[in-house]
Amino acid sequence: MASILRGTEEQFRLFIEEFPWPDAYLARGKTIDFFGAYTIAATPKEIWRLVSDTSRLNRCLRIPASMFREASGKRTGKASYFGKTQAWREPPWEWISEEMVICTKEYSEGSARVLRCVLHLRPDADGTEFRVYYGFIAKGWINCFVASRFAKSLSQAYDRLAPRLSSFLSRGSKGPSPLARKSSRLDDPVLERMDRIGDSVVERGHERQVIDAICKHVQNADMSELYRLRMKSLARQWDLPYRDVLETSLEATRLGLLSLSWDVLCPHCRGVRVEAKSLAEIPESANCEACNLFFATRDSKQIEVTFHVHPSIRKIRNIVYCAAEAANKPHVFFQLHLRPSEERSVDLCLRPGRYLLRDSGEKKNYPVVVEEEGGASQIQAPFDDKVVLTASRDVRVQLANSGSDATTFSFETVAWTDDYVRPADVLGLQQFRDLFTEETLGDEVILSVGVQTVLFSDIVGSTSLYLELGDPAAFTAVKKHFREIFSAVDQHHGAIVKTIGDAVMAVFARPDDAVRAARYMQAAAAADEGPISIRISMYTGSCLAVNLNTGLDYFGAVVNKAAKMQELVGSNETAIASSVLEESRVKDVIEELGLVRHEESPRLASFGEDVAIFVLGDQ
Repeated sequence: MASILRGTEEQFRLFIEEFPWPDAYLARGKTIDFFGAYTIAATPKEIWRLVSDTSRLNRCLRIPASMFREASGKRTGKASYFGKTQAWREPPWEWISEEMVICTKEYSEGSARVLRCVLHLRPDADGTEFRVYYGFIAKGWINCFVASRFAKSLSQAYDRLAPRLSSFLSRGSKGPSPLARKSSRLDDPVLERMDRIGDSVVERGHERQVIDAICKHVQNADMSELYRLRMKSLARQWDLPYRDVLETSLEATRLGLLSLSWDVLCPHCRGVRVEAKSLAEIPESANCEACNLFFATRDSKQIEVTFHVHPSIRKIRNIVYCAAEAANKPHVFFQLHLRPSEERSVDLCLRPGRYLLRDSGEKKNYPVVVEEEGGASQIQAPFDDKVVLTASRDVRVQLANSGSDATTFSFETVAWTDDYVRPADVLGLQQFRDLFTEETLGDEVILSVGVQTVLFSDIVGSTSLYLELGDPAAFTAVKKHFREIFSAVDQHHGAIVKTIGDAVMAVFARPDDAVRAARYMQAAAAADEGPISIRISMYTGSCLAVNLNTGLDYFGAVVNKAAKMQELVGSNETAIASSVLEESRVKDVIEELGLVRHEESPRLASFGEDVAIFVLGDQ
């Protein structure tokens, strides 16, 4: 049957030469082809953001939804086309970010034997040439007719979509995306309930514009965007403070608008492998069937905190229309299959940082460091995996498969995206601890919460205080003092971990917030002109979250050091370790608040460690 072309015969011929079918597939029959070449008035990068999400693209093309299963590193899929079940095996995709993507389906049931799809972006004088190819190898002449009908429907869909893509991108991506589908209108009783929840959130001290933005998103956003709500990314999109959006979301969760999920991510593909509905459900380890990998969950980077729309507000199913491997792995710059003796090269423009080149055939990972200036402009793979190569920002990666079997090379950044809400962001909020008092980790789970600043505050001479005032008056004074400490921690974006007698342990994500809180505590104690004076110490470093008798607790050397530093300070003084002062923002805050550094005291020797400690007081 004739190919369906939206371009010239010459364009089609050159495309097939550039992206040839593997011989093993061509041996199974003749191809039925759809090829289109469309000019889009935008850059490849701008177009890639849309078309690489092939699940939404397929939905827009009216391709039926699919169900996928991953096991032992292999993916299979199933869908219904023209009333007939289609089942297939899906080899790993190939792609080069912002340039091309190739998907192949090998059918075990249905009308086709093989489907091959290629999307390619090539800059030209008018913007970008968006080249589209779908090739089918069908079973028998009747199915050839079915495949031809499908190819024709695809050509018509792309004819409609291409000008809409060009128009949307030429407007600076303003307005609804051409791939978006607005959610159905919620019933009036649900809308009224959302209004009541919004009013309650505002009554509890949160900003109206924040809860309104969340409610508007729940009402109007594409269903594909509502299954997992990433509040850090949404805060950026709405141009609202991240902390305000996160705290409002927690309040809305408690009131029944949203629900909370602790998602366990595979360290390799970074896909969600466990959706834990509570801290207690986070497992010690997890399994990624897609990567055939077992991994521990201790690393904080492997837990993402997401929100879902509460099912009483809107029932949302995670419907997918494609595996969308390239879109779901934005950290991977390319993934390419090489036949034995095949060679390929890829030109990359990279940010400074650490990268990995993976070779699935040799099962090796090759480390690469990209520097701001200098480094090799070309690297040849494979190379000695015990050597770290240094590359320039603009680098050509030369790939060669010298083995007897096919292999897959992939190149990825080691860094994780900053768009994720991490456990430390939530566990470090006093509001979370107040609203979700029942949340605690499993007894055997140890969770890294990254770098935190641990602060200890303690009353100086508490024993004599009780003797001088008597128990009732001393208790009243201490209770008032605790209220001031708790308020200082909350106002400066920290969280109370626990109280130990007259001492308080708190944590802060940012060390400058801890310094501000300490100054606030000292000022509040001095302003009371009462019998209570305090000493404060703080230390910055990596922490672990654990479940102890008191509930959710923090553990690690940083906690021990912050507590030990209490020995170094006296009344109305604050000890700040060099780990805290390394932050430039801390130096600015110390200068801003007019804190004065005391001369180094002999007491520092008792700390027993080569750590510079600064004692600050109000002088």
